[in-house]
Amino acid sequence: MPAAEAPERVTVLDVLAEPQLAAPSLAAPVADAVAETDHVEFDEVPALTAIEVVPAADDLPITDYDSLAASQVVPRLATMSPGDLELVGAYERSHRNRQTILHRVAQLLSQ
Repeated sequence: MPAAEAPERVTVLDVLAEPQLAAPSLAAPVADAVAETDHVEFDEVPALTAIEVVPAADDLPITDYDSLAASQVVPRLATMSPGDLELVGAYERSHRNRQTILHRVAQLLSQ
């Protein structure tokens, strides 16, 4: 049985050298885009939005928060610091989104 010939080695450079396989040049489209936008007005830049960090249920100042009804949470909010209110608000927005709690948190934070 004749020995099998080893396949021809092809390198990345060989593939890129093939005109039909080479990646298209991005230089021209990028240059055109830059020329079209020689400046940007400040009002045209979209505003960045803050990313809200959502605490874990164990980090909330109310024990067993997930098992409580809104009517049980709302009275406890009045004694909390602004930082704790922020934690409860962030957690509530990302979980059950109960408007009664969120409105009370907003009221207390605006005082």
